[in-house]
Amino acid sequence: MTLTALCLCVAISISAQEAAAPADRAARVCIFDIQDIAPAGDTARYGDIITEALKAGLRNILQLDVIPEEAWRKLQGELELTQRSLVLAGGAVTLAGAAGADLAVTGFYRVERDRILVEIKCYSVRQKRLIAGFLERGRPGLSIYNLVNEAVLAIQPAIEADAVSLRDLIRPSDPRLARVELLSDDEGAEVFYAGGKPAGRIVDGRMELTAARRRKLVLEVPKKGFHPERAAITVADEPTQSHVLPPLVRATVWAAELSYTLGQMLGVGMGARYYPLPDRLFIGLRDYLYVQHEFERQSRPVLHNDTELLVGVYPLTEPDSLFRFGVSTGLGVIVTGFSAPDMPVFTDVYWNVLSGWLEINLRDWAFSLRVDGKYGLDIGENVLAGQWYLVEDSVPPLSLGVARKW
Repeated sequence: MTLTALCLCVAISISAQEAAAPADRAARVCIFDIQDIAPAGDTARYGDIITEALKAGLRNILQLDVIPEEAWRKLQGELELTQRSLVLAGGAVTLAGAAGADLAVTGFYRVERDRILVEIKCYSVRQKRLIAGFLERGRPGLSIYNLVNEAVLAIQPAIEADAVSLRDLIRPSDPRLARVELLSDDEGAEVFYAGGKPAGRIVDGRMELTAARRRKLVLEVPKKGFHPERAAITVADEPTQSHVLPPLVRATVWAAELSYTLGQMLGVGMGARYYPLPDRLFIGLRDYLYVQHEFERQSRPVLHNDTELLVGVYPLTEPDSLFRFGVSTGLGVIVTGFSAPDMPVFTDVYWNVLSGWLEINLRDWAFSLRVDGKYGLDIGENVLAGQWYLVEDSVPPLSLGVARKW
């Protein structure tokens, strides 16, 4: 073999090794200081905590190669980039590219009273654009680590979807990928990766996507008329697999109810609700018509009509909870008419200071037990002014109710 041929073989070998090198290395990431944007206060310590937690998460969970701070800090001075400029896309991508990184991760935080707002952004250096973002609130303290872990899991699908592998640039033929079939009864629902990047749509009860094996995939599933759902799927170490998405819960906008109040046997109540915030906050109108009668020879029936306008809220439980607790307040009026001659008609205006109920919550129906705290106001011709309304002068009104939701 001649010297020229030998040199050519060596050159080809070196070139082949360089071409193959990207496939053998992890994607490199520059993690810039997560900056405090609060105007004042002793909150600077959280920056180091969030930054270090991000480094650990991207290194250990996503197995990325974190470029040491001293490597990019020197280049920052040479490029005359300020700390504030690294929060923006231009500065972050420029410095990460100069440091030989594939990704740039930056962000900010702000502490307000007992809450902390954290935003994390991930940029692709090759494409020079934002590929993932995370914005969430939590409590300062140990929960910061939970926020950072959520951020890491949120940007993972976007990294994969933009062809930046957990170890390198992912190719469709990469054996580390799996074909994942998602099954759902919510036809037409859209599926997004955490962070907002579209993944697909449910058609004929299914959709497919590609993801790295042995990874946790966080998906967001919204659909018009339903509450959005977040699904966390662990991708198995298999080339093809199926996962069932959790069913979406329909968002209640209207409801009609019937009720019966204990102690008011000859009566029935009807009502309607409108939910400006579906399943959370409603405005309602309720009417209860009942007859009071002693069923004795000399007694005469008394007719009552109780109408109330109220605002209610479900403060603690989720829309898909089987058992829910609600509270409301409102103003109402009880019109009382006597069958005896020459008796006036009384109008008792009241304030239902606090009404609370327990509810069995089904998909289309809700069954409840409610207690009302009604206090009479001294307005017009009345009999209850300055008094709490009690059944048999002993207990507040208790009502059983059933509501149809749609």
